Amino acid sequence: MCHEKAVNALKKIVGEEKEKIILEKAKEWIKFRSNDSVGWARR
Repeated sequence: MCHEKAVNALKKIVGEEKEKIILEKAKEWIKFRSNDSVGWARR
């Protein structure tokens, strides 16, 4: 539910085209950070 509210607020602020770009970059950042934290735990 929080995710849906955040997406709707983002659409209102930047518009639908930029919203898609921002969400895609956010997904990449989350994947990078989650992989980074796993690597850090193994060190």
